[in-house]
Amino acid sequence: RELGDDALFVACNVRSEESIVDAFRQTVLRWGSLQCAVLAAGMLYHRHATPLQDINICEFDDTLAVNLRGAFLCLRQAARVMKQTGTHHTSIVLISSIAGIRGSTADPSYAISKAAVISLAQFAAAKLVMDGVRVNCISPTGVRTPMLTDLLNTTGVGADEQRLAKAARRMFPLLSREVEPHEMAAIVYFLCSDAALNINGVNIPVDQGWAAGVSRL
Repeated sequence: RELGDDALFVACNVRSEESIVDAFRQTVLRWGSLQCAVLAAGMLYHRHATPLQDINICEFDDTLAVNLRGAFLCLRQAARVMKQTGTHHTSIVLISSIAGIRGSTADPSYAISKAAVISLAQFAAAKLVMDGVRVNCISPTGVRTPMLTDLLNTTGVGADEQRLAKAARRMFPLLSREVEPHEMAAIVYFLCSDAALNINGVNIPVDQGWAAGVSRL
């Protein structure tokens, strides 16, 4: 609403190829071409305490349907549209997670899907380079979103400010707080811009050093 005519909201179910095609169609109808696409749809079942042998296969399939299959369908349609509209120097950014880089006790279906998204970005970068499409990926951790809030509330940490602050200092010793959404958005904006024309097929951890092992968990 704040952006007014500069923004268009289109409801899209990434489980449905028809819904995805329609979302991109409406985008092109509005602006005539597609310069960049950020593929950020994702979901997580909060099942930290569930033993691996007891993982619900329906939840596993549902997570991969959104996080991996949905990402692939969106990427494929974005690439089609970019080629059809003759747009040059375009960019696609996928959103993975630190869970796709280092092991944890989190929901394994989420971690597996996010690891696959990183591989998808590298594969797509190689396949689309001759079409002038760059494909990159970022892997954030602990972004202050409703998903993180739900996770913290599920574990009981979110309801106690002192426990939350202590956990943040241990998990994020660099800044002693989570990653803010606008900080992650700044990395995405850079990857979509001409300043990143030489960057293709990479995964950037936006994690305050988690991938390097600085977290004291």
